[in-house]
Amino acid sequence: LSPVCLGSLRRAASINDRVHRANRLKKLLEKEILKKGLDETLAVLDHNIGKKIKDKIGINCVHNDVIEELMRGIRTQVESLVSGLPENELDKMRLGLSHSLSRYKLKFSPDKVDTMIIQAIALLDDVDKELNTYSMRVKEWYDSR
Repeated sequence: LSPVCLGSLRRAASINDRVHRANRLKKLLEKEILKKGLDETLAVLDHNIGKKIKDKIGINCVHNDVIEELMRGIRTQVESLVSGLPENELDKMRLGLSHSLSRYKLKFSPDKVDTMIIQAIALLDDVDKELNTYSMRVKEWYDSR
């Protein structure tokens, strides 16, 4: 495959930028896999992206524990794989990647509804406790006068 421009690793500034990157990825996959007639399977870290690639472009994708381990290995060895980046840029890239993955995991959590219900109940309990505390203080304040 052709090397990917390091500019692609920067955060997308707008929706137009995201659409542009998606189109570039589509063109890259079509050029490097479809037009060459390769019957290969593409390894993806996210099965949802794999389904989209399969539906839109027709390239078979695989997502499993082995792929996750491979990606983890690439992330830990990125300094030796990508030359010419200063250490502070690598740190920013790692931090941004970890934040993006964390947000993604929170956003697409299957227990999201359960989590919101649990948090709402905990919030109601906290509000009830605070109301009781304030009402006791008001009662004490008026009793002392």
